Amino acid sequence: AGVFEILVARLRQHNRLGYEWITTTPKGKNWLYQRFVRDNHSHADYAVVSASYRDNPYTSEDYKRTLEEMYPLGSDMGQQELEAQFIDRQGIIYYMFDQSRHVVDEVQAQYKSVIAGVDWGWRNPGAIVVIGVNYDGACTIIHEEYRTHTDISAWSGIAKALADRFGIERFYCDSSEPDFIAAFNAQPGVSASGATAERNPGIDLVIRKLSAGELSVHRSCVNTIREFELYEWQDKGRGEWKDTPAKKDDHTMDALRYALYALEHVDSGMRSVKWI
Repeated sequence: AGVFEILVARLRQHNRLGYEWITTTPKGKNWLYQRFVRDNHSHADYAVVSASYRDNPYTSEDYKRTLEEMYPLGSDMGQQELEAQFIDRQGIIYYMFDQSRHVVDEVQAQYKSVIAGVDWGWRNPGAIVVIGVNYDGACTIIHEEYRTHTDISAWSGIAKALADRFGIERFYCDSSEPDFIAAFNAQPGVSASGATAERNPGIDLVIRKLSAGELSVHRSCVNTIREFELYEWQDKGRGEWKDTPAKKDDHTMDALRYALYALEHVDSGMRSVKWI
């Protein structure tokens, strides 16, 4: 994505718009899918052409059979590498996330409790996700804050405003910055603590809630929705992944798992959401 942005800024000569061709194999629903397929909407400035390996008249049948042996037809890798399909599951951690199922247009007026997760950032985005929790344990991400180059004094003010607005019971924060947590706690009405969850158990919890239909996200939380679709395991190559997430598109995802994992060990009281 970074290379593409640099190239686009150079598509001009003698005050005329130039042209760019991108030739690639899909890889999950990454930035290429987000920009050119999902958000295409018959855009007049670009077009997407997909082709199967069968469409190439310059490769032999023997070569095509070799491809089929390497990437079995019907498998995720086969659909991606041979049929040029954008596959949800290919390395994506929350492959079960489906906007039609998990994105909601309304939020309740009241929840059993309201909590928040916090991931610190500066050059990379920092994030706060606000989560409403029902009596049956179902959770809805009802608000997000997603900002770069924001210092702790500004984040503390944001936390105070969110606590007043939503009645947030506790902020569960990345524990790597205890001074930042102390700054939150210095705000009247704000209660914050460090998150103790290990990464993979927290991811497993999010997967269970998504799969059971016990986790949804309000449509206004556009960065959370985007990261759900992009959050992926580290790529080892040839369709294999490490059991460690890649360090990208993970800011709201980290904040979310901090809060949900902590929720498993907290007995919360009634809090009202003042939805504005």
